[in-house]
Amino acid sequence: MKATTTYNYWEAVIVVSEITQDVIEKGEVKLYMENNSQWSALPFSDHYIFTQYSIEKGLIRLNCSHIHGGTPTKPLDTNYRIVIFSPA
Repeated sequence: MKATTTYNYWEAVIVVSEITQDVIEKGEVKLYMENNSQWSALPFSDHYIFTQYSIEKGLIRLNCSHIHGGTPTKPLDTNYRIVIFSPA
């Protein structure tokens, strides 16, 4: 993850070749993160820290921000699950 100085959040880019234009237009992508041995769907809020994602062809942009502004402390290593629903 790297901090963006312009927008004050941490961002990670995850390459996922299975996210095609067809998936973006007609399918769905869900992202889950492990938090205290439990899986939670994103977007996720833990007190003042907000984690969300966006998708583009071939990748996921994951970002972590402080809801009151300013760059939060760098997130710890976290496990994620990506579920891709391809169009039928």
